[in-house]
Amino acid sequence: PAPGAAKPGAPQVESPAERLARLFGRAEDEFPPDWDEETKRKHREAKRLARSLARDILLYHRDKVERGLKEGNLPELIGEEIRKSWEFYKQKVPPDILQSTTYFKDALNEILGKGKKIFV
Repeated sequence: PAPGAAKPGAPQVESPAERLARLFGRAEDEFPPDWDEETKRKHREAKRLARSLARDILLYHRDKVERGLKEGNLPELIGEEIRKSWEFYKQKVPPDILQSTTYFKDALNEILGKGKKIFV
């Protein structure tokens, strides 16, 4: 293989920039091309808020999150924290975005669930 190329079967390693973009929601937008800038801005804000709330849960309840991942009962262990964050999210995000997206669940799965589909 070429220098720097992954060997077949080797796990893919993302660059620090790719990891930051993924973790902080600054990856390339995947919005429909016909959306206006205001709509895109509202969706970016909703995604950013969802990710921020998930990171806060992880920051303040890391032990519970780790235990829940290990024991397989993460939603039950941090259910109250998730409910509080969801209520805050609902107050800040426009109803049409709440009803048409899964940004909050996606952030929980990616940040708290470490990429696993735990929150459905």
